Amino acid sequence: MSHLKFNIMDATGYGYHRVWRERSYLLKMALIPLFIKFGCTIGVFAMGIEDNFLRQGLVMLPADFAEGWLLAQFLR
Repeated sequence: MSHLKFNIMDATGYGYHRVWRERSYLLKMALIPLFIKFGCTIGVFAMGIEDNFLRQGLVMLPADFAEGWLLAQFLR
C-alpha cells in the first residue's frame, strides 16, 4: 500500500497561481453569474421574501447554477 503525500501548501500555491494566470478570462466569465445573482437578489427584495429562506433559496437557484457553471468552465 503506497502512501500518497498531499502537500496543502503546494496545492494552495498552485491554485492561486492558476487563478492569477487566468484572471482576465475569469473576470469576463464571472460577469454572467454576477448579473444573474444581482437580478435574483433584486427579485428577493422586490418580493419581500428576505426572511423566508426556503423561498429565497428557490429564487436564488438560477444564480447558484450560474456559479456552478463558472466553476465548471474554469476547471474544464
